[in-house]
Amino acid sequence: MKRGSNEDRDNWRKGLKLVVAGIVMLVLMSALVRSYFDQRDGALEAAMQALSSQFAERAQRLHGVWLTEQRPDSVHAQGRLWRFSAQGWPQGVDAAKSPSEECQALWLALVERADLDGEPLQWLALQTGSGCEFRLGDSRWIYYWQDGHVFRMPRG
Repeated sequence: MKRGSNEDRDNWRKGLKLVVAGIVMLVLMSALVRSYFDQRDGALEAAMQALSSQFAERAQRLHGVWLTEQRPDSVHAQGRLWRFSAQGWPQGVDAAKSPSEECQALWLALVERADLDGEPLQWLALQTGSGCEFRLGDSRWIYYWQDGHVFRMPRG
């Protein structure tokens, strides 16, 4: 009879160890998942910063082409028709579209990325008609075609 109770006690201990190991694994996995999402947000923010810088750099190059071409309304470059503001900053590309579609076409022509890690980008025309807003989650970037300025909007 003692043999059966010892086996029962051993089985109970093995089961308890298995439950404790399962709980420890769940805690570790939840910490890893939380850490992944925290790091992912930072990585997406850094990637959006890099893409916005790339956008600004390429807009500056086109501004240089506009100056070289003696300030026309539009310039054929890189296989596209670029339309410029009176100050010489890219305002549209190829056929004219709605303002928000212009912003999307301009971003895609200069940066060639529609999403980051599966997160879709959004392109909106500013209500003032003075530029574009590019969004990725909470991150917002503004481009003004009066001066070519590209900057990050503070959160909030």
